Amino acid sequence: MTVRLAALVRHGALAMILLLAAVSRPARPARAASLCVNPGGTGGCYGLIADALAAAGDGDTIRVAGGAPYLERLAITKSISLIGADPATTILDGSAAGEVIRITTSITVTLANLTLRNGQGPAGSADADTGGGIHNQFGRLTLNNVIVTGNQSGADASGGANGGGIANNQGVLTLVNSLVFNNATASPPDNASGQGAPAGYGGGIFNANGALILDHSTVRDNTTGHGGNGTSGGGQGGSGGGVYSAAGSVLLRSSTIRDNTTGDGGSGGAGGSAGNGGGLGSNHPLITILNSSLTGNQTGQGAGPNGSSGSGAGLYLTEGDFPRGASVISNSTLSGNATGLGLLGNTGGNGGGLFVQGVPLRMVNDTVAFNDVDSDQSGAGLASDGAVISLTNSLLAHNIAGNNIDSVHDCAGSITSLGYNLIMEPDNTCAAAATTGDQFFVGGQIVAPLANNGGPTATNALPPGSPAIDAANTSACPATDQRGLPRPAFGGIELRCDIGAFELYRFSLGLPLVIK
Repeated sequence: MTVRLAALVRHGALAMILLLAAVSRPARPARAASLCVNPGGTGGCYGLIADALAAAGDGDTIRVAGGAPYLERLAITKSISLIGADPATTILDGSAAGEVIRITTSITVTLANLTLRNGQGPAGSADADTGGGIHNQFGRLTLNNVIVTGNQSGADASGGANGGGIANNQGVLTLVNSLVFNNATASPPDNASGQGAPAGYGGGIFNANGALILDHSTVRDNTTGHGGNGTSGGGQGGSGGGVYSAAGSVLLRSSTIRDNTTGDGGSGGAGGSAGNGGGLGSNHPLITILNSSLTGNQTGQGAGPNGSSGSGAGLYLTEGDFPRGASVISNSTLSGNATGLGLLGNTGGNGGGLFVQGVPLRMVNDTVAFNDVDSDQSGAGLASDGAVISLTNSLLAHNIAGNNIDSVHDCAGSITSLGYNLIMEPDNTCAAAATTGDQFFVGGQIVAPLANNGGPTATNALPPGSPAIDAANTSACPATDQRGLPRPAFGGIELRCDIGAFELYRFSLGLPLVIK
């Protein structure tokens, strides 16, 4: 009996151990489901994306077939992946009746192989009203091979809402191989008894207290609204024609921001000023631009006797209420940007390539060329207003004022040279003390006009005989040029890096062009 009891105890103990092990063992996670959608709802698929979203769980993937556009507006509340067949065939159309995608919670969402178009933000200017195509608040949102186009934010009497294409508020927004084009913020209504209201910021993308990453992506041909007209004064045009970041971080990697425009100032009274930052604008900036191009962007023009053109046609950085770390531009090109729409007679807009006010900025192997500034200003390439700007291996050339090729003004304000920079024509207000390897007041053709010289972004090539060839500090230059080609190369007579974003090779490389 004792032996039998002992055996039962042993068996009971073993059973208890096995039971406890089963209870304590983590449950095997449910396998993520894959749901499908097609326009006819055939073959076991849903006919509407919204129905598939309702049935999906966290972590599921919804695959959406191409065909007729899906006339849907989606509020996403789960961590999901929404995968189309191709942006040309899988189209979500908001029918100008609301945002195409709306996220308001901390979830992880991936959108891929889609076009999001014809979204319309609500008629308001509060944070909840931002984003014409996509409103992302708190979410971790990734767009991979996605086109965002033809969307517009709303406006009311207090002003325009931000983010014509996309608004990212305290979220993480990543664009990979994606395109944001032809979006706009709205202009506010006129005020028949007072001051005109300001227009919304960020024609393509607005980023507020969040993180924005552009990787091999393009933001182009977006606009911000004009300031509202008023009887006592005009409102300011919206800033950040392509992108505006308010107290957030921005990373550009092998990306392009081009041909965007900020809105004009509204009329009435003394008039309103145009928006700043034709390509990219930011206050409280923490900006990193690597191997990228900001080209062909413009700021609008002011109205009335006191309204001025917008500043920083390519890039506009201004201080905020609290300090941030230094912004960085490396191996990048700012070319062909213009304040005041590049029109004669406009005044007040400074910084054709970039305008930096009161914030630290470090520039390494950059090219700032062929930018244009208003005729009464002198920072056609770079304008510094109380900023702490350091330059290494960088090139400023052929930047002009008032659309006059004989009026070259490459920089204005205080900058610090860390050596091996080429500034074709520093203005007499450009406080830059020459140091080792610097070339100031240089004539001739320094760089060629902007072109597709291979690689993912446009660049200004160095013509044969340019003084920038083999003139940089090789120990300070990045391992590749903007196009991704190794540095240094035998472009001249010695193995030494070139100044600027472009490294000259003696032979044609036949690089593929992948510019959107």
